[in-house]
Amino acid sequence: MAVLDQFIEYKIYLYLLLIGIPCLITFGTIGNTLSLIVLVKPKQRRCSISRILSALAVTDLCFLWIAGLIIWPRAAFGINVSDSSDFVCKCLTFMAASLAQISVLLIATISLTRLISVLLPHKVKSICSLRNINICITLIVSLCYLVNIHILVGLGLKEEGHCAKIEGIYNTLVVKMLVNLEIAFFILIPVAFVIVANILTGVRIAFRTIKPVVMKRSQKQQSFRTTKILTILSIVFLVSTIPVAVFYASYSGQQLNHGTNHQDAVILLFWGAASFAYMTNSAINFVLYFLLASKFRKEVKKMFSCKKKQVTCCLIAQL
Repeated sequence: MAVLDQFIEYKIYLYLLLIGIPCLITFGTIGNTLSLIVLVKPKQRRCSISRILSALAVTDLCFLWIAGLIIWPRAAFGINVSDSSDFVCKCLTFMAASLAQISVLLIATISLTRLISVLLPHKVKSICSLRNINICITLIVSLCYLVNIHILVGLGLKEEGHCAKIEGIYNTLVVKMLVNLEIAFFILIPVAFVIVANILTGVRIAFRTIKPVVMKRSQKQQSFRTTKILTILSIVFLVSTIPVAVFYASYSGQQLNHGTNHQDAVILLFWGAASFAYMTNSAINFVLYFLLASKFRKEVKKMFSCKKKQVTCCLIAQL
């Protein structure tokens, strides 16, 4: 792509991926690892939301490394790891797509769990028991893997050695239908659900009373802070997901050389920015927990101090 070097868009694309992706992977690895260490402690394993957040941390950690393996060598050395073999082509794409979808559904599950806790407080322990949460996480993972089986069939190395969709009916009708369905069911619908669920949760908390006395001010403040962090998680997810959804809806199945080299540079920048934004969603959750959850922050600080002190409540559910 030496011809593209003359365009500022291509240079921005290179710098964004060469510098930004390693920073995201490093920061996200540290953040998700620390989150996981805190969330899997014995006292936290009893909390349903902590269990989902633990699964989310593992998913984000795996996604960062797999996506980085696909994107960074291509920008740094012009090497597409997916082109190394037919097996690698299928597996890397399959895992990246599945992990991205699992992350989306886990975020939606967190909002659903929180909504149930305020709408049905007397039944939340039975509905959102650890057993049911484990089943839900298992179903989410299984569903996402099942949905992406088509990648193992319809993707492979072409004669020129590039990892791409196999020509034929799959590449024309089925792929377009699947892309539209995946954007709807794994981006648009979950985002809409998360927004509505958080609004309903906030409204319910604002007017909720506990019989026979009105809900204490401290309890309302805790509930509002919990809703706030989940809402911010949803906003970050929305902002980071829209660019990649727009890109794949617009350019799915297309290649470069759209008519001018400058147009190729613009498309590469769009793709790089969208990928960077999407990976940011998997790296930034730790920052949100640390800034907004006081007990989570205390627990992290305790990990780097000599003092040992038990924190008995759920770090996220009771912020």
